[in-house]
Amino acid sequence: MRKKLIIIILLVVILLVFALYKYNSSLKIEFVYKTNAGVPYEWQYEIKDKDIVKISKSYVIKDENKSGKTGAPIYTKYVFKGLKKGNTTIKFKYVNFVDKKVQKEDVYNVKVGNHNKITLVK
Repeated sequence: MRKKLIIIILLVVILLVFALYKYNSSLKIEFVYKTNAGVPYEWQYEIKDKDIVKISKSYVIKDENKSGKTGAPIYTKYVFKGLKKGNTTIKFKYVNFVDKKVQKEDVYNVKVGNHNKITLVK
């Protein structure tokens, strides 16, 4: 009887942890962008309405520039979270930081719903 109780408690705990993980993952949206080491470009982001969405963090997830080789790929993850209900856009621009020219641009429409759940709008 005691073993059954322990197993039931463990299953409930596992289900709670899974549910919390799924809930927390819907409160953020992530984008990964690649650049190359030694080039005069960087990814910049703009949020149209900063009252609806904000950047939570950005960090390098993979850096293949260990040897200092020009052109080696570097991958950066950008994490955004919803602040309040509404729609806005997040724009990423690949900008030459020498002459400020934009090489590439991606625009994402996002929606923040109940409980600050953030989703892409197609």
